[in-house]
Amino acid sequence: MNSELELFKEILNEQKTLKKTVLADVDKKEKRIVELDNIMLDLEESKLITQFLAKQNQDKLALILNKTVTKGIQSVFGANYEFTMKIETKGETLQAIPTLSKDGFVYSPKSSEGGGVLQMVSLALRVCLLALLKDPTPIVILDEIFKDVGKKDLNNACKMVKILSEEMNIQFILTTHAKEIVDVADSITFVEQFDGVSTARPVDKEEAKEIFQKMEDSATERKEAASMQTEGF
Repeated sequence: MNSELELFKEILNEQKTLKKTVLADVDKKEKRIVELDNIMLDLEESKLITQFLAKQNQDKLALILNKTVTKGIQSVFGANYEFTMKIETKGETLQAIPTLSKDGFVYSPKSSEGGGVLQMVSLALRVCLLALLKDPTPIVILDEIFKDVGKKDLNNACKMVKILSEEMNIQFILTTHAKEIVDVADSITFVEQFDGVSTARPVDKEEAKEIFQKMEDSATERKEAASMQTEGF
């Protein structure tokens, strides 16, 4: 009887483990689908903004975009990448057609690299277009600009924004939870809230890293506590 009970417990534990694995895999794939959909929406939005701006000076706009976005993605992935935004008129409608090339050949990053290159192109485009829309102001405020960037690309994404800032001679003020920004930021302000009141204070890079680490530890503790509460069927 005891041996049968032990066998049943063993089978039950295996089923629980299998269920958790399957659910985690499904959740991961669903998040990736949403992430790629968001990237594609960003690119479509960028095309629409480009078409709007192109009505004023399409040759100058295309030159700025091609040079700046290309420099941005090359800073991340190497000099063999090139971005071009072709602006053409069909009838009375201006159309913006973005193209990414690798080693001189048209390149489809979504199919071959899981969207990593596409994320950087989308980010660079959004930064450039937002800056151009705000012209001639020297300051652009970006809210959670890295929200759709994969974790493995965050370091490069932060470096790329720094390069774009220098290339375009524009100061970017970022609100972000991405700790990778610490290494490239000129200055850092920490915002916290107590009893519904927000306060902001400048911090140096060492303190900023400590704050981000505490936030990560706290998030891990909450995740582990939630996992313990939901264990089992």
